[in-house]
Amino acid sequence: MNQPVCFVHIPKTAGTTFNFILSREYASGVRIEVPSNELSLVPSFLARTPKEQISKASLIRGHFGYGVHQLVEGGVRYLTFLRDPANRLKSYIYHMRHEAEVHHDKGGWWYESARKRTPLKDYASEFQDKCIDNDQVRRVAGIDFDFGKCNQAILDIAKSNLDNKFTAFGLLERFDESLIAMSHVLRWSKTPRYYVVKRRNRRLATEPLSSQDIECIDRLTIYDQLLYDHAKLLFEESTSTINHLAAKTFALKTQNTLTAPGLKIAHQTWRHFRSS
Repeated sequence: MNQPVCFVHIPKTAGTTFNFILSREYASGVRIEVPSNELSLVPSFLARTPKEQISKASLIRGHFGYGVHQLVEGGVRYLTFLRDPANRLKSYIYHMRHEAEVHHDKGGWWYESARKRTPLKDYASEFQDKCIDNDQVRRVAGIDFDFGKCNQAILDIAKSNLDNKFTAFGLLERFDESLIAMSHVLRWSKTPRYYVVKRRNRRLATEPLSSQDIECIDRLTIYDQLLYDHAKLLFEESTSTINHLAAKTFALKTQNTLTAPGLKIAHQTWRHFRSS
């Protein structure tokens, strides 16, 4: 029975770059892109997807959470990337500001709050954007809890899923080591080659956040931080069995430094012709 790789793409964890790698590795198979960022809408999307297409899929990916295996006969092999929670939330804020600047003509609360530099506390209380509220726990646990309602029980489920239900996971802060580990577990046929697909405006990324915003980030990521601390220990344990990990990581970094410019040109050219 075919078991497709299922990439749980948590926003702002280098998922776009990782998706580039997955596209190369699973280029010959059927790939299913789940378009919605709402966990509750994923079942209905997959229910509308022809069963024959799902049965032939080698890769299912999108901004969803654990639980897709219940909709795929034969199950799936889960992958995800985690990130230091405070850095992830800061990146999300800068992402909002970047998008608001690029799409300066677009309205709506998301863009307007970014343009006005709405304090994170006010943004959180007014709009209750789930992406900023322990979203790594939400997606790994597969439980779409209401804003501000994460708890120890949900964290325990997320930890258990990461321990027992995910075939592999990576840490953004140790991206290359993560690729080596995933390649080892999944027996990838290709050496992971990549360039950083998204580089946001560096000027925006250096804008200081207020002390109130920093305090709010700490409050919004309490359970994410506990999951991330657990993941770091698990990562150390799982990678300790890989022979010559440091040397392999150094070789991968070196090779990608040399090949990244060419990959970027080739990828952008392909995207241009695909969209034209």
